[in-house]
Amino acid sequence: LILVLVTSSTRAEVLPVLEVCSVCRCLEDVDESTVAVECLGETLRHDQQRNNRLDLRGIVWPVAKDRNGTLKVRAYFADLELHYLPKLPTSTSLIELHFENDSIKSLLTEPFDNFRNLEVLSITNNALGSLDKDFFTAPNNLLKLDLSNNSLTAVTALERAHFQALESIDLSHNKLKAVSHQLVRALESVSLVRLEACDIYNWDSGDRPTRWQVLNLNRNKLTVVSATTFASLERLEALYLAYNEIQHIDPQAFEGLKLLERLDLSYNHVTNLEANLVLPEVLTMINVAGNGMERWPFGKLSQNLRILEIQNNVITDLSTGQQVSVIILNASNNRLDTFAGDSFPEVTELDLSFNALTDVPRNLGKQLRTL
Repeated sequence: LILVLVTSSTRAEVLPVLEVCSVCRCLEDVDESTVAVECLGETLRHDQQRNNRLDLRGIVWPVAKDRNGTLKVRAYFADLELHYLPKLPTSTSLIELHFENDSIKSLLTEPFDNFRNLEVLSITNNALGSLDKDFFTAPNNLLKLDLSNNSLTAVTALERAHFQALESIDLSHNKLKAVSHQLVRALESVSLVRLEACDIYNWDSGDRPTRWQVLNLNRNKLTVVSATTFASLERLEALYLAYNEIQHIDPQAFEGLKLLERLDLSYNHVTNLEANLVLPEVLTMINVAGNGMERWPFGKLSQNLRILEIQNNVITDLSTGQQVSVIILNASNNRLDTFAGDSFPEVTELDLSFNALTDVPRNLGKQLRTL
């Protein structure tokens, strides 16, 4: 057993230094180039860890058996009742670090700057209330950051961070209420942004372009989508706004999103879309289910549209005034008593269940396979 002396202004503390693989489960791949470290509160094997607590300050990470070889380490810590996350010992081999259900309430300043090759960091299902101490302000190689399922009300540290390589961030299931322009700017190079169920009631991405491709804002409290709400997100390919409280959408709300392929507006309060609503030409899927709509909600639709979901409304008539090129149409649970099949000549999957139809619809297209 090796001991390390940790000093502070008030006391000196002696910590046991333990090989992490003597305390936790370590699994090597066949060629011994990757090790998965699993430290689970219920299965810690060391006699001193019977209380399911592990002092992370004293662990020693696995190293390559061959001095000239390289090793990649993925570490998983779960159910450890850590309460706070200390600064862990250095490792150049660590590429993934996961903390799940560890009761973490706070972090030290720059807790991860000992891991210059870290690519994935996950601190989920914990009790973080704010993120205000410096966090990744130095150059780093982080690709994925997951802080979902905490109680975060502020993430000011992320506004100061430098994420040169970050591809995805998950802040879902927190209590952010709003997102600042500074945060959008700090995350401008990210591709995937998840912010569902964060109590967000206001959104304005500012005027600085980003590289975001997917934005998930499902299950928030947005009420209006204005012409500027998403104007700077020019590279968006998918936008999810389901289960908000949206009542009005400006006709130009999506005009600048030339690359948008998927749009989900389901389960809001948009009872009537503007007839001159501009939808991107490349749009392939739109979902407006569960909005209380009484009539066909669209003006001109792109010929690229393939999936249309308008179920769970109160629509009585699907007279479109145009041919719609969708191949999948879900119009179930409305109040349709007729269906104009010639408006949807390319449809292959059609759901008209739970309507007021008394006869099998006529003029159905030759491509239809499922009714």
